[in-house]
Amino acid sequence: MGNKLLNVIKDELWKGASFKEIELGGHKWKLKTLNDGETVWRDKYVQASASYSFVTSQRAPTVAVSLIEIDGVPVRDLVLSDDEKSGDFAAAEDWLRVLGFSSVSERYKVAEKVLEWLQELPTEIVEELYKVCLELERNRREIMEKVLKKTLS
Repeated sequence: MGNKLLNVIKDELWKGASFKEIELGGHKWKLKTLNDGETVWRDKYVQASASYSFVTSQRAPTVAVSLIEIDGVPVRDLVLSDDEKSGDFAAAEDWLRVLGFSSVSERYKVAEKVLEWLQELPTEIVEELYKVCLELERNRREIMEKVLKKTLS
């Protein structure tokens, strides 16, 4: 967004974002907390018919949109061909550049490809990565509660 005030507000409230790198299966995986748009993207894959299917259907899409690097390589570079990479990376908004993307649409194109790939991995790997996502979300909630309390007082 071009408006400076909107960017300042977004940057201030983005303080709740956090990252975590873990080693799993001999590889380093870097994940991040989800923003609202990423949560909406993830939720379109969630099966709401039964409580068990709700939980299991949430794992891979959550990890897909949360995963930003494997072994130090941005997932964008792992799953997109040069032809599929969009736009000018230098012109991307700060939060997209931090994650290694040039546009919001590219972000979700990458997540789609990562989701397809994750669905081919052993369930246990996805479960472990999902546990990291849950931990990051708990941490973000705690930070945001403090930020919002401070703002409202």
